Amino acid sequence: MTLSMAFTGLSAQNLYDQSFRKWEDGPVRWNEFRVSYVRDDAKYVSLLACDILSEVEKIKVGNFRFPAIKTTTRMNKLASWYDPDRCTDWTLRYEQVRFDMLEVLRRQLQNSFNRNFMEDRLQDYYDQYITNTMQDFDRESNYGADTLVVLKYEEKYKSQMDTLTLIPVQIPEFTKKDWGVSINGGAGVEKYGSPVSNGVTPAIGFQYGFGAMYKKISFGLHGLLAWSDDLKCDNFYHDSKYDYNWTKGKSVSGGNIVLDAGYNVVDNSKITIVPLVGIGVTFIDQKTDIPRGNNKEAYENSEIDGFRAQAGLALDWKIRRSLNTYLYGADYTETKIRFAVNGARTNFKGIGPTYSLNASIVFYAESWNLK
Repeated sequence: MTLSMAFTGLSAQNLYDQSFRKWEDGPVRWNEFRVSYVRDDAKYVSLLACDILSEVEKIKVGNFRFPAIKTTTRMNKLASWYDPDRCTDWTLRYEQVRFDMLEVLRRQLQNSFNRNFMEDRLQDYYDQYITNTMQDFDRESNYGADTLVVLKYEEKYKSQMDTLTLIPVQIPEFTKKDWGVSINGGAGVEKYGSPVSNGVTPAIGFQYGFGAMYKKISFGLHGLLAWSDDLKCDNFYHDSKYDYNWTKGKSVSGGNIVLDAGYNVVDNSKITIVPLVGIGVTFIDQKTDIPRGNNKEAYENSEIDGFRAQAGLALDWKIRRSLNTYLYGADYTETKIRFAVNGARTNFKGIGPTYSLNASIVFYAESWNLK
């Protein structure tokens, strides 16, 4: 049953495709029209139903991807008809002129799309222009009855087809909104200095974050969730109120959460260079052997933390820049690999100030709405 339905759908699609013929297929013939008889007083004795099909294809220029609109002039053979008792060779020439006229207007439309399809109301302008032009020809030729007018238009549009050439697709021009958003994720490491380094090895783990951009300024909330090797010494952290008695040889975790800001000093099609400053908190902890309340299966955490101030530099290598269009808008997206290094100073409670070096490599995605 499923296979039968699939073949039925395929046959219907083939029938639909075969009902159209392109302008490039050559002059139209009466055998491509349906036969339909009309009254003696009818204004129309034939109709070549034709339109311009617009399809979207992706264009790649370097690391930039953008959509381009490809147009085709086509005739709908199922919707086209003629009255063989009232039509002549001049009637067929009249319909061919209408088809040629639409092809010339399509080429003008295609050139406008190729220059920059992002221009406002481009499609609306050409829809109205094409409608008006073809209606003027219908009225002036009295729907093909005035053969001199048909001949005049025939020569005019044949000449234009000989001279009108298509220009290459140009990279579209667009304007980003002031605000954009970003998200990132990857790997990071925090290398602690003395005195923390006496007990804790570098923390290596998952670097993540999200943020916003305003013109060349960026804001972000970023974090590192990481793990160190086993603690290198006993009594790494001692507090008179909470004697956690950290245990040598047990695993330690750590990381940071930072609110930072940056400014794009270099921003081109391949790289971005961003100096960064930020504030936040650094934390290091270890599970103890002290039960949490009466729960014998849960244990207290020994944790130290402190206020963190940092500064550094990020280099973004842009993998792909993409322009995406939708029915009700468009957006521009950059996906890139960010290499970042930050030096930080954290004032740990009970230990004092400690300097550390944070390095990360993350996959970054930034996106802006367009006008």
